[in-house]
Formats: sequence, structure tokens, C-alpha cells
Amino acid sequence: MCTCVMFADQEYASSLPLQIALYFNLFYFPFWITAEIVMLVAKVQYRCSYCFECHCVTFVISLDVILNIHIQIFMHYKQFRN
Repeated sequence: MCTCVMFADQEYASSLPLQIALYFNLFYFPFWITAEIVMLVAKVQYRCSYCFECHCVTFVISLDVILNIHIQIFMHYKQFRN
């Protein structure tokens, strides 16, 4: 289902399922983010003392993996350009 709108001699298409999904996400986002923050705070409070170190190590390893993947993708595309 698509609704077409004319604006300044250009035609724009609008999808009802997309509009519903955007409205749903916009409406429930504050509740979701609040619940997420409350749960994270509750988890950190009841964990042991080395929790911060575990999170730091996990973050550094994740960052390394993500950067490695991006570099590999960049080199792959660079190979095809030459």
C-alpha cells in the first residue's frame, strides 16, 4: 500500500507499514531506553568488583574486531578499484 504525494513538481511515495513502524518506535523509545538504563544500573550494582575490568576488556576486544573488519572491507574494495 503506497500513498503518493505531489510536492514542488516531485512525487514522493509513502508506505503505511513504514509509518506505523516509525510511530511505534518513536512512541515506545523513551520507555525502552529508561528500562534499559535501569536494568544496566541494577546489573552493575549487584555484580562483583571486577565487573568494570571485564567491561573494559570486552570493549577493547570488540573495538579491535570491529576496526579489523572495517579495514579488511576497505582493503577489499581498494583492491577492486586498482
